[in-house]
Amino acid sequence: MKVLQLVGIALFVSAMPLLAAVPFENDLVPGTVFREFNGGTAYRGLPDDFPVPASLPPGLNLRLVGTLIAGSTSQVVLRSASTVQQLRTDLLTAYQATGWLDVSYSFAVPAQLSLCHDKDGLLDMRFSADTDGSKITASRSKLPAGFTLPPCAQQKRTRDIQRNGETAANGFLPAFTLPAGATVTNAPGLGIRGFISGGNSSSADSIEFTRDGEQAFELTATSMTAIFQHYASQLQQQGWTADSDSVGSRSSASVWFKTKTIAALEGNGTQEAALNGTLEILQVKPGTYRYKFMLRAVVPLAAQ
Repeated sequence: MKVLQLVGIALFVSAMPLLAAVPFENDLVPGTVFREFNGGTAYRGLPDDFPVPASLPPGLNLRLVGTLIAGSTSQVVLRSASTVQQLRTDLLTAYQATGWLDVSYSFAVPAQLSLCHDKDGLLDMRFSADTDGSKITASRSKLPAGFTLPPCAQQKRTRDIQRNGETAANGFLPAFTLPAGATVTNAPGLGIRGFISGGNSSSADSIEFTRDGEQAFELTATSMTAIFQHYASQLQQQGWTADSDSVGSRSSASVWFKTKTIAALEGNGTQEAALNGTLEILQVKPGTYRYKFMLRAVVPLAAQ
């Protein structure tokens, strides 16, 4: 294994020698290192292929805790006296100066940083506040033979689109108010007062988002028809158009469509998102109901 000579880089405190990833003497791993890892073999230096920027801001003073190597994955834990935000900013600047591209999925997660290099692959970092500053857990995996990743620029485009789309998709679900006299409750089988979930997937020409929102409530002296009409009128007021519906004595289901103008996922301007949703209302037991709205949104992407 090579010995890393990082002259002028404050990667460790000056009193600590710069070592390659070699086992601890007699396989005795210090407790401070052992507690950082779960499985694999702990080492006291950097992996041979761990990417290090050519220069780091003075005073960053990163200190190596240890390295875990488990199969094709290596994980390096470091500490710094800097704050999480300052540390992330400084490391991003340093890596970008050597050709790495920020492909982090969401800027709303300041404690995470995903970097991509067309030659050196991917490097994921997680930051957390520590007793005397911050801790970094940097992970890197070797690709199987014959396996290649998309170019970094393409990965960045995909993640930027997904991030922008996630922001837009959070406003796709309709806003509902409960029927007059209803109170929020925990319904059997639901276990929560209200719930929203979702995901996304993309192809070469579009990106799709799904969102589910549901709520349980108690209401007496009413009918399923009245409850359905209450929610249907709110959808109509918010620009949704009914395609079909079925209303029984204890349940109802309806399908709705809407076209929504959103900020363009790439560049400036606006674009259209095609929304469709299914509204289900169920009488869980006498006096207790649950509604669920399942949404699917498709946004076209510009050809590349």
